[in-house]
Amino acid sequence: MGFTLKEMQRYRVLMDVLEKKTKAKEASLILKLSYPQILRLKNRVKERGEKGLLRIQRESKERFLRLKEGLRQDLSSFRIYLSKRCNLLN
Repeated sequence: MGFTLKEMQRYRVLMDVLEKKTKAKEASLILKLSYPQILRLKNRVKERGEKGLLRIQRESKERFLRLKEGLRQDLSSFRIYLSKRCNLLN
């Protein structure tokens, strides 16, 4: 599983929070995330390890791409419908 530089930094900082080397408030400043977001990410890393960080980002991207493709198909179907409808009116 490949980490981007940003993901590696997040993981390292969150591991420092879990190991009590860094406070969650400090981590929120380092990573420029809200304190509650740091706590959520910390819990995900604690429960799932590095997959806790990657899962959400990658699933969100995959979900977005599926929605985008669905919209593209819907638009295509709508265009076909309109062209047939216009041909019937002429």
